[in-house]
Amino acid sequence: MKSKSHWMFALGLLCLRAEPAQAQTAPAQPAPAEPAPAVAGVPTAAPPPAAESKAAEPTPAVAAAPQVPPAPAAKDARSDSEPPTLFGSVNHVGGYGGLSVMYSSIAGNDGVLVGGEGAVLVEHRLALGGAGYGWTRETRGLADVDGTPRDLEVGYGGFMLRYSILTGSLVYGSLGAVIGGGAVMLHADTDDADLEDDAGDATDEFFVFEPQLSVQINLMRWMRLGLQGGYRITSGVGRLGYTESDINGFTLGGTLQFGRL
Repeated sequence: MKSKSHWMFALGLLCLRAEPAQAQTAPAQPAPAEPAPAVAGVPTAAPPPAAESKAAEPTPAVAAAPQVPPAPAAKDARSDSEPPTLFGSVNHVGGYGGLSVMYSSIAGNDGVLVGGEGAVLVEHRLALGGAGYGWTRETRGLADVDGTPRDLEVGYGGFMLRYSILTGSLVYGSLGAVIGGGAVMLHADTDDADLEDDAGDATDEFFVFEPQLSVQINLMRWMRLGLQGGYRITSGVGRLGYTESDINGFTLGGTLQFGRL
């Protein structure tokens, strides 16, 4: 009996040692959260949804960038088959007409030349056209061989060339010339119609070259004012008692031009 009680005592000690070991190895279970007590009149907040795994979200598809075709290379305005030009490609072609009034001196008499001009205008700079002027002062000329008095009349004109610089400014300059011909005419001045018919008119033609320098002012898009000076040079005068020195002379005046400037 004594040995049996010893075995029972030893078995009891083994059981006491085994229970703490099992308590250490068993994972602690969290206590379930108790719901908060409901308060009257205040809604109970719903529990937040469980976070979804990022790995489960599908990756959005990235749209492929559109392929932009390369811009075509700029072509030269002038084809390779075209010859080069002095003024390049022309972007603007206009034109104008105008009235000119200028002071001058002919055969020792001061007077006024009145005339007109018209031209095609290229790139607002180059004017190609024509111009003509006539002497307006009543001037007594050389008498006829029989003593019949005669009036002196002079007119000239021709091809006009003018080139402007700094046309982008309000005021700009131009350099040009008139190349052509003219005539000196003596017209019988008498009240006798029969004598006037018998006397007739005498004419002497000449070549003329007049370089001109002008300053232009843009008044409106379609109108401009010019202050112009030049010198008239003639050749071939000599049949009616006048020479080139009688017809040559300075000109100074103004022009008023209208058109697509």
